[in-house]
Amino acid sequence: MSDIDLDTLKHLHLQQREELQYRRSRCYQIFAWTVSILMGLIAALILKQERPAWSGLDKALITGLVLVISGYSAYWQRRQTEVARGQSRVIVKLLQRFHAFDEKADNLCPREWLQWGQAKTLWQDVKKPNKIQMTLILGLVAACAVWWE
Repeated sequence: MSDIDLDTLKHLHLQQREELQYRRSRCYQIFAWTVSILMGLIAALILKQERPAWSGLDKALITGLVLVISGYSAYWQRRQTEVARGQSRVIVKLLQRFHAFDEKADNLCPREWLQWGQAKTLWQDVKKPNKIQMTLILGLVAACAVWWE
């Protein structure tokens, strides 16, 4: 591998790492934004001494809004996670070009990293505790808090 190839690979690796970091940060920001909204709503509904006399339609509309916000946030987080997984796959390919998984390089990177960034089904994501699950749970709690008297 020539010096130009090595420098190019180093640059691409750095660029991909920065993009991955951005995606992870973005996913956290989406989560924090949603949690702030939902927790504020839950607190307002539970702590309010004098509850407004809402009709069933009012409660249904607020519940629908809460579910749309939490559902869209979960979708948005999953989308950011999928893009980050793509970045991870590119990083693994670059590490392979660096021969970081070869025995000649004393296995610089663990072989398990070869699976890093592999696509997962929605069910695989749901089984493992994560921010998306927390967003959906808070959304359900907020929706229930609307009906709580």
